[in-house]
Amino acid sequence: MVPLPVELQQRLALPLARISDTFADYLKLAAAALRAGTLPPPMSPVQAALEAYGTEVAAVRSDGLTRGVPGDVAERFFALGFSLEQMRQNLKDLERCVTNWADAPAAPGKPVDEVD
Repeated sequence: MVPLPVELQQRLALPLARISDTFADYLKLAAAALRAGTLPPPMSPVQAALEAYGTEVAAVRSDGLTRGVPGDVAERFFALGFSLEQMRQNLKDLERCVTNWADAPAAPGKPVDEVD
């Protein structure tokens, strides 16, 4: 597999690092919410990180950095966006599940972290 061109890597490195950190933080906070039986963390940091990435992708495309790249490179560039959107959807599903868990009453005699 050939990596993305260096110029693309440099332009996307910071937004992707922010997304990685934000996703990891969300997952940790969601896990804590599940353990505590509380509502999920807000999705706004995740959305902000994805919007910042989208803005940089638009700038990269506007600057012509995706023109003329080999087909396999273009496919990986666009697959990255697809995978980030899929992860966003997965986090939305997790948010729904954590909310449902927080709303579920604990079984009599069982702590919240042992609800079936």
